Amino acid sequence: MPPRPPLAAAATECRLSAGGTMLRQEETDPVTTGRPCSVRLHGDVVVTNLVRAVGGPERARLVQEDPPMGFDQVFYLYDPEAFFGSLSSCRDIVHQMLSRTPVVGDFDLAADNWEGGFLPHDLASIILVMQTLGSVLDGVAPRSRYSNVDVCVTVRVRAVYSEPKALLLACKEVTAAYCRVMAARGGDDAGQATRECCVCMEDLAAFTDGSSDTVMLPCSHVFHNQCLVPWFSRRSTCPMCRRNMIMYLVAATKTPKGRFPGLEC
Repeated sequence: MPPRPPLAAAATECRLSAGGTMLRQEETDPVTTGRPCSVRLHGDVVVTNLVRAVGGPERARLVQEDPPMGFDQVFYLYDPEAFFGSLSSCRDIVHQMLSRTPVVGDFDLAADNWEGGFLPHDLASIILVMQTLGSVLDGVAPRSRYSNVDVCVTVRVRAVYSEPKALLLACKEVTAAYCRVMAARGGDDAGQATRECCVCMEDLAAFTDGSSDTVMLPCSHVFHNQCLVPWFSRRSTCPMCRRNMIMYLVAATKTPKGRFPGLEC
């Protein structure tokens, strides 16, 4: 991923999927060879960058697909009983390996971020099925044989930068800085007189206790986050006074409107 300002990174959602997975196992005897079993993870990470722009279509627009980034890492199993012992332990160990693999580990590999199946779970399932099947065919107990595992996989990352979310975060940064200055000067907090969100017309009392569920724009009008993001998806102005807020997005992300932060195109 290209380097991006923290605010732009916070407004970018990455969804992962795996394709072209190939797995091989080679039986080995750590006692005879004097070497522990190993797991080799290698393949490519392909990142697709998309932008969901303020005032643009609801569907994110493709900006650029990065060239494949290769990775190749070998992990040694000093406790093969733990790795081959159960699905949950094998899955957790595979997950740790992926998080420690260069390039792959740069992304959030949490189960909720995977589409079409959680890769560590899928790999663990295949590894244990192959391990058990090989033991049955050879007529030996599953835990009496171990293997070197070779996994080749393409990890695809769909990085969607949300300008509406980034615009909301940029406005929060500006007003938070203003409120700190006013507090230091002993002034009143702007926006406290506002009682209702002018989008949904519901109470905004939560704003007075610093709740993150609301945001005050630089024009001092206050709204619920969940009301303002859909509004910013259509236009970059305040719903109340129509003051344009796009300048705060450009300043905070150092990126022109409609561009993916960190990319030249």
